[in-house]
Amino acid sequence: MTMKPALAVIAIATTLAGFSLIHPVQAEERGHVTASSLKCRATPEPTGQVVAKLRRGDRVRIVGHSGAWARIRTPTHPPCWAAQRYLAPNADAYRGR
Repeated sequence: MTMKPALAVIAIATTLAGFSLIHPVQAEERGHVTASSLKCRATPEPTGQVVAKLRRGDRVRIVGHSGAWARIRTPTHPPCWAAQRYLAPNADAYRGR
């Protein structure tokens, strides 16, 4: 009977570890916002606290990924999470600019 609680702890720890995985990018990615307005959140989830609002064309540096979310930095906002589908790579980022 002591096995069941131990298995439950392992299952919970595995679930939590999987949720918190953040994959850093190999090299800095640069991009821009494609949505007319984009909420940047404290956590990579739709219910995360909004810490910044970005506009179409705002430039960002992508520093990590978690599922469908990108961890981004901007010159004027704290690091935050945004849905990747509203970000696009900058053409000049691939030319070393």
